[in-house]
Amino acid sequence: MERRLSPRYHLQLGVRIVAVDNDPVNISARTCNISRNGVLLHCPADLVVGQNIDYLIDLYPDRHLQVRCKGKVVRWVTIPSCPPEHKLECAIAVTMETYQCVREFPEFLFDQQVQEGSSAPVRAYI
Repeated sequence: MERRLSPRYHLQLGVRIVAVDNDPVNISARTCNISRNGVLLHCPADLVVGQNIDYLIDLYPDRHLQVRCKGKVVRWVTIPSCPPEHKLECAIAVTMETYQCVREFPEFLFDQQVQEGSSAPVRAYI
């Protein structure tokens, strides 16, 4: 019998992996389920058990609210992807060791506060 430390919630949320072992990357993924301790991600990248990753979960994309997380890959399995192209996807279980809510605002909301020529969004940590 499998024992869980916390309940899992089946949520399909967008995820962006932004660093693997402190090396910048830009990998799109999506959640399968999420709990207090971690998340199961459907991810097209082959990540290795033990790698540290930084990732952003789009909690409310229309409100520009994300959760910035740091964790470690603890297991992975290869599964068929949902589209009929028969590609394989990697489902990885990742811990959620630290997290922080981040609100990302488009520049046009803060025209006077953003330097000219900057395309980076303004981030507010909640």
